[in-house]
Amino acid sequence: RAPERYALQVLMMWHTAMAMNPDAVTLRGLDWLTSDLETAATSATPASARAHLWILTQRGRAWSRRGEHARARRDLLAGLAAAPLFTPEDRDRNEYETAIVSAHVELAVIAAASAALPDACAHAREALSRARAPEIVADELWTRAELQPLHDDPAWRAALGR
Repeated sequence: RAPERYALQVLMMWHTAMAMNPDAVTLRGLDWLTSDLETAATSATPASARAHLWILTQRGRAWSRRGEHARARRDLLAGLAAAPLFTPEDRDRNEYETAIVSAHVELAVIAAASAALPDACAHAREALSRARAPEIVADELWTRAELQPLHDDPAWRAALGR
């Protein structure tokens, strides 16, 4: 497995593979290499918190795209657990915002898949509140195919400000 000190290298190695082609073999390899990161995320150093957040967010999004919602949710929440470890300077970085917003968008998708509308709305509101350009995130939430069944729900429309 990838020791803590290699978290950033693992992130760089797997980021493109997970973003472009989350096939089962690649995802299983990443899962094995990073299996201890869910628990390590809350004890990460500020320097490695970014890698934890990104790896777990990317892995969670990949699990979600494969329909493995329980695994995806676990990874996304574990990645978000690393967020308080970021320094104020890190919190000003676009990468931090992108990872946090992306995690909440994916958690909204997962909640919608399990018919948990209040959770989907809560994650959508959190994503919008964290985004520097909430109108773009609102459009993403509105156009995601997995979330389109919610379009007629007043609570969903209110969460997105529509």
